[in-house]
Amino acid sequence: PPRSTLFPYTTLFRSTQAKAAGIPVIAIDREAGTDTRAYVGYDNVKLGESMAEYAVKLLGGKGQVGGEIGIAGVINVINREKGWKNVLAKNPGITYVGEVETGFDPAQAFTVTQNLLTGHPGTQVLLVMDDNTALGTIRAVKGKKVAVIGLGAQTAGLKAVKSGDM
Repeated sequence: PPRSTLFPYTTLFRSTQAKAAGIPVIAIDREAGTDTRAYVGYDNVKLGESMAEYAVKLLGGKGQVGGEIGIAGVINVINREKGWKNVLAKNPGITYVGEVETGFDPAQAFTVTQNLLTGHPGTQVLLVMDDNTALGTIRAVKGKKVAVIGLGAQTAGLKAVKSGDM
């Protein structure tokens, strides 16, 4: 099914309904507000921080970094971007040129990456929230001196790392 920007809101609504009915909710992969009994998944702020720390290391503390978020408003996206900004704010030699929304779609990532690089041609590193999305980003930066840092260790992403594309 197509991804929806309503997903985070419908999830919160459903978890609130379940809690009201006495049904415990366990959120997997995405936090679903305060109405959940437990959350099983990553610390997405720390993941974002790790990505940005690697970017800072690659650039020796000086350069331009851009971001590619999936869908604005999704809690994982919000927290990963928060992690990026936590680290980048502590590194005055790094300029964060901003982010573009990919919809977690490699084809869209290709297009928005081209747009980001046109507006910010000095960008040296792109932080991408999903390995599959990063495949579109990699196509867009081919032949340019731009590093792509993905996330997720998905099969396609691992192949891109092994080949040196990511």
